[in-house]
Amino acid sequence: MSNGSIKESFYKKPIEINDPNIRIGIISDTHIPDRHTCREIDDINECIKEQFSEYVENELKKVDLIIHCGDLTSKEVIEKLNELKSTKYKLILVKGNIDRYDPILSKIDLPQEYEFIVNGLKIGVIHGNTIEPRGDKLKLKYMALEKGWDVLISGHTHIPMIESVEGFDKTIMLLNPGSFTCPRIPLKTFIILDFENNKLNKIELKEVL
Repeated sequence: MSNGSIKESFYKKPIEINDPNIRIGIISDTHIPDRHTCREIDDINECIKEQFSEYVENELKKVDLIIHCGDLTSKEVIEKLNELKSTKYKLILVKGNIDRYDPILSKIDLPQEYEFIVNGLKIGVIHGNTIEPRGDKLKLKYMALEKGWDVLISGHTHIPMIESVEGFDKTIMLLNPGSFTCPRIPLKTFIILDFENNKLNKIELKEVL
């Protein structure tokens, strides 16, 4: 894909989705080819083939919308996600703190945060590197309250989280898909959201064996 094609493959402005039974896949921190994901593989496409296992591919092919919470670290990851995504929607991508070091990703204006609405649910997506201490639930909750988000999806920690926290007048869902390529715990993970009849029906943490 050219830089122009990559720029057109993800949303930049907020969208509102009315799709009663939408299925959403959430991933983060793929770090291909940096870190240890490609330590012994010179060809980045071979690395992607190894890291995006048959299980991961099959699960992402079943969703309507793919979200990546940052630290993609190469355009090839975006190209792979475009191969897997549904034709219904573009990708939702945000910039991770390591993405600025890639010569192409640093130029394609990935958003620092992204906000959208699904069936009336206001969702925010961030990488999470501005949250200190890392992954702090209280800081995440206050950010969601300040922004008016019902769901806050973040990455950066490489550790999965599915947690409901009480705000002043509503419950906020905090989600982190972890990482299926370089987790900081012995679990390679991502998240699938299932809506049914316009309601968020199921949040499933998927483990990659």
